[in-house]
Amino acid sequence: MTKRIRKSERIRKHGSTYIISLPNEVIQALSLIESDQLDFIVRDGQVSLEKSLAIKSENLLGTFSSDIDFFMDKHDQVFKKLAENK
Repeated sequence: MTKRIRKSERIRKHGSTYIISLPNEVIQALSLIESDQLDFIVRDGQVSLEKSLAIKSENLLGTFSSDIDFFMDKHDQVFKKLAENK
């Protein structure tokens, strides 16, 4: 079962940009570091955040492998259900 994190943060305005802080629990759950990129997915009035799968030129094979592992782990239940419906 996936761990559910529910935190509340206030939106602030800085110039013409809106900003929000990410709680430490979110940073840890997504294994984020300062230079990471996040994808915002909006569906039916709800937003979800996902760590972008970015491939960097240094250590390409290792990065690609860890990104694939991350993707496969994240969508493991979907793949299992697809295999069951074969």
